[in-house]
Amino acid sequence: MIHAIQSLPTYVEGKSTRLEAKVGNVDELLEVGWISAWREATGFYRFSRAHSGRFQFLMVERDAGTWYWVVAEIKGDISELPLWRVMKLGVAIRPTLE
Repeated sequence: MIHAIQSLPTYVEGKSTRLEAKVGNVDELLEVGWISAWREATGFYRFSRAHSGRFQFLMVERDAGTWYWVVAEIKGDISELPLWRVMKLGVAIRPTLE
Protein backbone atom coordinates (compact mmCIF):
# COMPACT_ATOMS: atom_id res chain seq x y z
CA MET A 1 0.00 0.00 0.00
CA ILE A 2 1.25 3.46 -0.93
CA HIS A 3 -0.20 6.57 0.70
CA ALA A 4 0.49 9.91 -1.03
CA ILE A 5 -0.23 13.31 0.55
CA GLN A 6 -0.03 16.26 -1.81
CA SER A 7 2.78 18.71 -1.14
CA LEU A 8 1.73 22.35 -1.13
CA PRO A 9 3.81 25.47 -0.50
CA THR A 10 3.51 26.84 3.05
CA TYR A 11 1.70 29.96 1.83
CA VAL A 12 -1.30 27.85 0.74
CA GLU A 13 -3.87 28.11 3.52
CA GLY A 14 -5.53 25.13 5.14
CA LYS A 15 -3.98 21.70 5.29
CA SER A 16 -7.41 20.28 4.45
CA THR A 17 -6.84 21.39 0.85
CA ARG A 18 -4.17 18.71 0.39
CA LEU A 19 -5.24 15.83 -1.79
CA GLU A 20 -4.50 12.25 -0.77
CA ALA A 21 -4.38 8.92 -2.56
CA LYS A 22 -4.03 5.35 -1.35
CA VAL A 23 -3.00 2.87 -4.04
CA GLY A 24 -1.53 -0.59 -4.35
CA ASN A 25 1.63 0.08 -6.38
CA VAL A 26 3.76 2.68 -8.16
CA ASP A 27 1.96 2.28 -11.51
CA GLU A 28 -1.36 3.09 -9.83
CA LEU A 29 0.26 6.01 -7.98
CA LEU A 30 1.47 7.59 -11.21
CA GLU A 31 -2.05 7.32 -12.69
CA VAL A 32 -3.70 9.35 -9.88
CA GLY A 33 -5.13 12.49 -11.55
CA TRP A 34 -3.32 15.18 -9.56
CA ILE A 35 -0.05 13.28 -10.01
CA SER A 36 -0.38 12.18 -13.64
CA ALA A 37 -1.28 15.76 -14.65
CA TRP A 38 2.43 16.61 -14.24
CA ARG A 39 3.15 14.55 -17.39
CA GLU A 40 1.52 17.38 -19.35
CA ALA A 41 3.99 19.97 -18.02
CA THR A 42 6.30 21.48 -20.62
CA GLY A 43 9.61 19.65 -20.57
CA PHE A 44 8.37 16.75 -18.40
CA TYR A 45 11.33 14.44 -17.80
CA ARG A 46 10.34 11.87 -15.17
CA PHE A 47 8.99 11.07 -11.74
CA SER A 48 11.57 10.21 -9.10
CA ARG A 49 11.90 9.71 -5.34
CA ALA A 50 13.80 11.55 -2.63
CA HIS A 51 14.41 11.03 1.08
CA SER A 52 15.03 13.46 3.90
CA GLY A 53 15.44 11.85 7.27
CA ARG A 54 12.39 9.68 7.88
CA PHE A 55 10.40 11.36 5.10
CA GLN A 56 10.04 10.08 1.54
CA PHE A 57 8.87 12.21 -1.38
CA LEU A 58 7.58 11.79 -4.91
CA MET A 59 9.32 14.29 -7.19
CA VAL A 60 8.59 15.49 -10.70
CA GLU A 61 11.50 16.57 -12.88
CA ARG A 62 11.48 18.69 -16.03
CA ASP A 63 14.14 19.75 -18.50
CA ALA A 64 16.44 16.73 -18.01
CA GLY A 65 16.20 17.12 -14.24
CA THR A 66 17.28 20.77 -13.98
CA TRP A 67 13.79 21.78 -12.71
CA TYR A 68 12.08 19.78 -9.95
CA TRP A 69 9.15 19.91 -7.56
CA VAL A 70 8.01 17.85 -4.59
CA VAL A 71 4.64 16.40 -5.62
CA ALA A 72 3.79 14.41 -2.49
CA GLU A 73 4.96 12.98 0.79
CA ILE A 74 4.89 9.20 0.47
CA LYS A 75 4.30 6.41 2.95
CA GLY A 76 5.05 3.07 1.30
CA ASP A 77 7.53 1.57 -1.13
CA ILE A 78 8.34 3.57 -4.28
CA SER A 79 11.92 2.28 -4.53
CA GLU A 80 11.43 1.28 -8.18
CA LEU A 81 11.47 4.98 -9.13
CA PRO A 82 14.86 6.57 -9.86
CA LEU A 83 16.52 8.38 -6.97
CA TRP A 84 16.33 12.17 -7.42
CA ARG A 85 19.55 14.15 -7.62
CA VAL A 86 20.01 17.89 -8.02
CA MET A 87 20.96 18.42 -11.65
CA LYS A 88 22.58 21.26 -13.55
CA LEU A 89 22.53 20.89 -17.31
CA GLY A 90 21.86 17.16 -16.89
CA VAL A 91 24.81 16.51 -14.53
CA ALA A 92 24.34 15.68 -10.84
CA ILE A 93 25.90 18.45 -8.74
CA ARG A 94 25.36 17.13 -5.22
CA PRO A 95 24.04 14.02 -3.46
CA THR A 96 20.37 13.38 -2.85
CA LEU A 97 18.56 14.44 0.31
CA GLU A 98 19.61 11.59 2.56
